[in-house]
Amino acid sequence: MSCQLLFSFLTPQLDPNCFVLDGAAAIRYSQELPMDGIHRRFSLPQARFQGDSRQNGWMFQWRADVIPSAADGSYIGIAGEAMVWQLNRVQIGWNGQNFMVLAGLIDDPWVFSQNATWGNRNLGLGVAENNGMLNRADTGVAFQYQRNRFLMQFRMVSGEGELYQERNTGFNSQFFGRFNIDDNHAVDVMAQEGSRGFSSAQEHRIGARISSSGVLGYGLEVLKGWGLQGDSSLHPLVFSSWVRHQPAKGWSGLLRMDGILYEEPYRIDGLLGAGWSFSRSAQLYLHTLQSYSFDGGYQATDAQRWQQTYFLQFQVQYQRGWTP
Repeated sequence: MSCQLLFSFLTPQLDPNCFVLDGAAAIRYSQELPMDGIHRRFSLPQARFQGDSRQNGWMFQWRADVIPSAADGSYIGIAGEAMVWQLNRVQIGWNGQNFMVLAGLIDDPWVFSQNATWGNRNLGLGVAENNGMLNRADTGVAFQYQRNRFLMQFRMVSGEGELYQERNTGFNSQFFGRFNIDDNHAVDVMAQEGSRGFSSAQEHRIGARISSSGVLGYGLEVLKGWGLQGDSSLHPLVFSSWVRHQPAKGWSGLLRMDGILYEEPYRIDGLLGAGWSFSRSAQLYLHTLQSYSFDGGYQATDAQRWQQTYFLQFQVQYQRGWTP
């Protein structure tokens, strides 16, 4: 396996000795309709730097992303609203013949595998991460068993994600399983029992996904939750389906539909894009994101109501890896 293909722990074939640095950046222009507030703007959807070092079965991985130090609409940040580096992966591990142990600020395998198969996190986060159902990483330990066709991981983490320290004495326990149908197609399942926040609100999840990681890739996933962001009364059901074409060079395209269902309201998100890949390192994209909210609950003054938000976005992105 090439050193350029590292930054993954969901594979039984690991290079015994390798060191890689990787950086990526993207710039985006957005136009939002209806034109409320700051409806036209430039943004930095990604600026990332990460490293992976492996030696005689040991592994050390880290990743840092640039994020704004203040939320949208806020004027309380660091030196104004400066961009700051955030560590969202610092994991050490040991890999034996079929067994791996991970510890530190470790990746969530469901989010990690979704990012890998979707392949366009720069344009849109996965449905679970985008709606606060799962975190990209969390502090804890994980134990993984893997063979040629299947992989199982059990992990215990704080439950507060990469942004917060422990808020209660409970830990989140998660099981993740993957069966590789062939080199490009896989079936994933996940179950989590846990809590979140000072009140130890339930944070239970079950999910399933089938996906392809080839040049012409697809995915279909569903995730059910009990409790959301410290609120036990919310029981969201989310689903996502996508198809994308990502060659090393030439025209690329993507289409994705997400559904987010609470008791009320409902929301449908659509993402459509086309681009050109100059190489595996540089891409140019023009894409549109539409969101439809349907409110038919008891709080709605009308029996039914639709709300639409529409984005037209132009993005340039670049990624490069280095090995000694």
